[in-house]
Amino acid sequence: MAPHLNPPVVPSVDLVAGGAAPQLQPLSSPHPDIERAGLAAAVDQSADAIVITDVFGTIEYVNPAFTLMTGYSREEAVGQNPRVLKSGRQPAGFYQGLWSTIASGQVWHGELINRRKDGNCYTEDMRITPVRDSNGETVSYIAIKRDVTERRAAEEAQRFLASIVECSEDAIIANAPDGTILTWNRGAQALLGYTAEEAIGRHVFMLIGTERQHIVASFMDRVIKGGGCQREGLFTRKDGRRVSVAISASRILNFAGEAVAVSATIRDITERKQAEESRALLASIVESSDLAIAATTPEGTILSWNRGAEALFGYTADEIIGHNICELAPPDHLEEVRQSLVKVQAGGISRYETVRMAKDGRRIDVIGTGTPIRNPAGEIVGAAVIARDIGARLRAEQSLRDSEERFRDAFENAPFGMSVTGLDARIIQVNATLCQMLGYSEKELRATTWTALTHPDDEGPFLQKLEQLMREPSGCLDAEKRYIHRNGNAVWVR
Repeated sequence: MAPHLNPPVVPSVDLVAGGAAPQLQPLSSPHPDIERAGLAAAVDQSADAIVITDVFGTIEYVNPAFTLMTGYSREEAVGQNPRVLKSGRQPAGFYQGLWSTIASGQVWHGELINRRKDGNCYTEDMRITPVRDSNGETVSYIAIKRDVTERRAAEEAQRFLASIVECSEDAIIANAPDGTILTWNRGAQALLGYTAEEAIGRHVFMLIGTERQHIVASFMDRVIKGGGCQREGLFTRKDGRRVSVAISASRILNFAGEAVAVSATIRDITERKQAEESRALLASIVESSDLAIAATTPEGTILSWNRGAEALFGYTADEIIGHNICELAPPDHLEEVRQSLVKVQAGGISRYETVRMAKDGRRIDVIGTGTPIRNPAGEIVGAAVIARDIGARLRAEQSLRDSEERFRDAFENAPFGMSVTGLDARIIQVNATLCQMLGYSEKELRATTWTALTHPDDEGPFLQKLEQLMREPSGCLDAEKRYIHRNGNAVWVR
């Protein structure tokens, strides 16, 4: 076929359709020129690119669709070899197989990546059919080409998305509007225990307790009608264990814009919920504690303030949060607070008994502890400060010391003999008057017992009275008896 002919002699419709190897035959129509012209027009106007080559592969004809697809005009293409489109993406063996097929008179069909005139590559679906003459000899080849770049890109994108879904650690499930499960990825199997074969075709209610099914039904209805929705809930695994999950669902629309399915991404939040519950419990304990508990930055800026702190220092949380904890220290204790913060910043625990100042200016005796607050990475991000009012304890201790001092003075300087003994009669403490009365030193009396000093005739009756006293510990024993003086004489005492 001469390159300048336009249009060329065109094979029958079977050839264009890629059917059995056709032959160029005279048209039997009473108006062959008209029919031939109509067929040529159909080839010219085909949406698929059509290329006709001789048996050596030299291009003899291309239609306008070829120009649109490749960028080469008819004048540029005719006389060239199709290798002008070659991208280099296929190996040499690919083309050898192609030529081997069509040279043997068979139809070749496949996909390859070619290069347009502007250098951009595209994917085409191509069918090459040998054209035989009346003797059955191949005289040319006709190729029908279709640009499938966008389709292949869409398919690749779908495969890529499907791979992402399948490999996701989150459970990703699709179900029909009636709740029938349509897809089930590996994440769903890992989270819920069911394989895809066990889950697909069953209703999503298999994952939900009876008492919550109406909630899920309402949720799916909102998704189908309104688009995306999110919620948290409980799912039941195959083994019966319940897991807390976060669900993000959206509807899937068909080309007509109708909702045909619901896609849900499900994430296990059991650990997060447990952590939240633990934090809430700790926060409740802290807030209701009688101890003053505050959290600060490493530098001492107050971040939290519980009711115990408000009761102890008089500041509300709104009044004190954002201020530095040094404001609670009297001027003579500021350095002590700074040193405590430095110790906590270094990872240590600061323990102290000190004085702090209330909102009204009162000085408060407190015992306190400062400990580091660390983030998940182990870095110190703050300090926890716990303080307790010990003013009452200190006052009681001082009162006791004062009382003991007064008792000691009265005991040691009393004009009558006094002693403190154990229940075993051993003398623990004795005053100077009793020492003088019995003629012993304090050390000698503390090495003996009152029973050893009692006159033998008085020991029995006195022990009976003592037993009565032990039965009535709030009572008082009043008796007369004799002690043995160091010189052996009896000393009557009351």
